[in-house]
Amino acid sequence: MKRLRALITENLNIKVLSVLLALLIHLVVQNDSVREASIDVPLGIANVPTDMVFVGDLPEQVQLRVRGRWRGIRELLTDRARRLICDVGTYRDGERFAFDQRWIAEQLGTDSVEVLSVRPAGIDVRLEPLATRKVRIEVSSTGEPAPGFGVGAGGLTFKPSTVEISGPASVVRRVKMVRAAPVDLSGADSDLRVRTRLLGIAGRHVKLSTEEIEVHVKLEEHQLSKTLPPRPIVVRGCPEGMRCIIDPAVAAVQVRGLTRAVRALVDSPPDNLIFADVGPAIERKERRVHLRAHPVKGLTLTTEPAVAKFQLLGEIPAN
Repeated sequence: MKRLRALITENLNIKVLSVLLALLIHLVVQNDSVREASIDVPLGIANVPTDMVFVGDLPEQVQLRVRGRWRGIRELLTDRARRLICDVGTYRDGERFAFDQRWIAEQLGTDSVEVLSVRPAGIDVRLEPLATRKVRIEVSSTGEPAPGFGVGAGGLTFKPSTVEISGPASVVRRVKMVRAAPVDLSGADSDLRVRTRLLGIAGRHVKLSTEEIEVHVKLEEHQLSKTLPPRPIVVRGCPEGMRCIIDPAVAAVQVRGLTRAVRALVDSPPDNLIFADVGPAIERKERRVHLRAHPVKGLTLTTEPAVAKFQLLGEIPAN
């Protein structure tokens, strides 16, 4: 028993450390064992001749089935910058670019991983002559401006008025114009200066020399008619010590003119906008008096009603 106890307790620290090291080595070896995994790698293209355009189908990525130590596989999974680049500089139209395992291994730059399969197995190199031309830009609008405003002839201008397009000759020669996103005029009551994007062309591999244009919309004012709510009538020319009664005591005003001027008056009308000069009526002993509105430049004002009943009462007692 003493010998058995001695075997266990002698150099206990060293024995515990040895067991821990053995477990650690086992875990490292186990984690770095040979495995298989599927990896998606982005795909790109390079060295297309300057006078040609690649018009073939180019997948965004290829799927690799690989086998190797987990450490190498993990590097491939975590390397976001790694790409497979198809160098088509020596290829002609119609040839096949095959994704063979040797090419993939060179692109990946790792010897610890074996490529078992790749999907797709390659791409067809499709090349077409590059063409460029200038075409006109077409701009439209949507929505209606605020009441009393509109876009007159030549009120919508933009620059540039043309755009250069480049791409496959078969596509470029069919393009007559490029549309821009419509300019929204909903509720506009002043000139607009906005940037809007070009919508592009229904075709792949076509590029535009600019993506946005500046649009200037000049609004013109229309004639607008508004009626102010009834307002008090100011009496003028009433003799001192007398009392002049107007019936009705209030009147509405119809305002007509250009939109901005009409709105300004409607939003802030003067207190004495409507008046009645009773002096002439007293002289002629009339019982009616004409209502007037203070003139406002650029506007036509009409009172409703145009005539009111008039009554002149006697001298007002001092008390």
